[in-house]
Amino acid sequence: MKNNETGFENKLNSFMDHVWDGFYTGQVRESTFPSLVLTDSDYDIEFTGTPFKKFIYALRAKNGGVKIRVQYFNAETYIVTDLDGNKYEPNEFDEEEGV
Repeated sequence: MKNNETGFENKLNSFMDHVWDGFYTGQVRESTFPSLVLTDSDYDIEFTGTPFKKFIYALRAKNGGVKIRVQYFNAETYIVTDLDGNKYEPNEFDEEEGV
């Protein structure tokens, strides 16, 4: 997770799964990737492996918000919804900003 304006950079890691099934982890729980961030800032997330198909972002703050940009390597359609299933429409692509 990066913020280019402030120089903030944090590698997000999931907590270790202590259940083993032979060589592989049991994968019996959902992974969480906690991080502290400043509100009213923009962040980029780049995965070292395959990005998740479903991912829930939670911001626990009294005020402010964040903009998160996730790098996906596949040309697919992604739908962003809130926890109630309300869909967020995509923004127009800005050639100057590259986003």
